Amino acid sequence: MAWVQNSRPTPLHYHSRVEDKLKHLEDQDITHPVTGPTPWVSPVVITDKPNGDMHLCVNMTRPNDALCSTHHPYPTSEEILQDLNGSKVFSKINLKECYHQIERAESFCHLTTFKTHVGLWRYKRLPYEAS
Repeated sequence: MAWVQNSRPTPLHYHSRVEDKLKHLEDQDITHPVTGPTPWVSPVVITDKPNGDMHLCVNMTRPNDALCSTHHPYPTSEEILQDLNGSKVFSKINLKECYHQIERAESFCHLTTFKTHVGLWRYKRLPYEAS
């Protein structure tokens, strides 16, 4: 099974920012350029952040459809609150770009190939996706 989704052209005013983001992601060992044929290609989706920065997202709709999902039962909010009954200390953590902290299995990396105006790239880690 394979799928090449229609690309979404990157607006010209984003080109240098996308190139900078790709360089940053490559330097962080999150993505790498792809050479040669690949059975899966997804389009890039660029969204603006409120602080003026941008998200470089990938529309992973087709690759997600090809994956077999494992379903895990999640606790309800009532069950969580019951488990917290009597607790006195709480903490909060906010991981920057937490999805990039999770490494992908090598056998699934080909599904994360995406097209930019400077060629094909592939994630080594969990991508931030958009639909």
